[in-house]
Amino acid sequence: MSRLTILLALVLGILPARGQPTTDIRLPATGQSRPNVLFLAVDDMNDWVGCLGGYPGKVHTPHLDRLAAIGTAFTNAHCAAPVCCPSRAAAMSGLLPTTTGIYNNQQWWKPNLPGLRTIPVHFRENGYYTIGSGKIFHHTAGNNPPGQWHHFQRMLFNDNAWIRHGSPNYPWTKPKPRPDQFPYSGIKLYSGEADWGALPLPEADYDDFVTADYAAGFLSIIPGRDSPQPDDPFFLACGLFHPHMPWYVPQRFLDLYPPDEIVIPEPRPEDLDDIPPPGKKLALRKADDLARIRKAGKWRSAVRHYLASISFADAQIGRVLDALQTGAYAGNTIIVLWSDHGWLAPRRKGPLAQAHPLGRSHPGAPHRRPPALPPQGPARGSGPALPPTRQPRRHLSHPHRSLRPSRDRQSRRPQPRPLAPGSRQEA
Repeated sequence: MSRLTILLALVLGILPARGQPTTDIRLPATGQSRPNVLFLAVDDMNDWVGCLGGYPGKVHTPHLDRLAAIGTAFTNAHCAAPVCCPSRAAAMSGLLPTTTGIYNNQQWWKPNLPGLRTIPVHFRENGYYTIGSGKIFHHTAGNNPPGQWHHFQRMLFNDNAWIRHGSPNYPWTKPKPRPDQFPYSGIKLYSGEADWGALPLPEADYDDFVTADYAAGFLSIIPGRDSPQPDDPFFLACGLFHPHMPWYVPQRFLDLYPPDEIVIPEPRPEDLDDIPPPGKKLALRKADDLARIRKAGKWRSAVRHYLASISFADAQIGRVLDALQTGAYAGNTIIVLWSDHGWLAPRRKGPLAQAHPLGRSHPGAPHRRPPALPPQGPARGSGPALPPTRQPRRHLSHPHRSLRPSRDRQSRRPQPRPLAPGSRQEA
């Protein structure tokens, strides 16, 4: 069975970039001794990323690749659950689903675990200015409760508002008429979310563009001129919804993947043989829809739109990284990039990577030993000198563990010298 993993990269902002416009969000001034943290999340991304080689064809992820090139790639990391809500609750609290009791997307952690200490709360109570946008916790109402952030811009779900407006899960989504072209994929599946196509929207109106624009604008503010905030470090979270379904993308990302160049994944009948019955039931829940997609001749189109969604997410990540690099905080900001889980297409494996301050890391070095995930104590191993989290004793299922030992062991390993142009590595 392929591994279900997440993507995590910790890197200092040292990337070449372009400038981004500012917004009216106030940003703390520079001068703090502790590093800032840029916490980037993507959704349902497997290892179809250039630097990971999971897709047998060509995939366009230049910004993920440049980030991984200066980091440590954890290639054997595993997420806590193959479903959004429990995986994100685990990542944001450091506690496993077996401890929190969060196992599916129809649960809310705050009413049942009011004392749970989350990453933004821990940073906030240790002197960080916490701000976020998009999908960090699970995206339905109730999963990002008040008191987590100094400021947060939620995702409004304008891309497909016609299926969300009126639901108690999306009280903030404005009404939007159902388009005549829906479903854009040409096939009706288990949910209105299970669709793909190019929306008749300007790229700047897509939900993920708006989310990334908010984060980029925050990073573009000039401290001391645009902001009178005290010199506290910041924790900035930016959560992108892609490549989660629906795979709605601007046409230019589909143009990266000509239909005749799409490599169709080979089915793996034995892939579920080594998981228990509940996991197998979850994986097979939508098998009939997958069979319908194939029978209708839509499988190539679906794969193409998933790839385009990965590239669209990559482009938004690039915009945020560029804003960081051209701003005042590139030299003192740690970047964290992760995905809540992979995607069965049919591969579900995904990456984990980490990097740390210049002079103390080996850029691009892979790490194949499984790290401890979720790392209990959200800030441990990430760089900032925060005390470990203190979850209520009844919430703890095992001692605090840190990613730092795995990172440091890898950084001490001798690394292969770069090859001269035109040379090749001998076996």
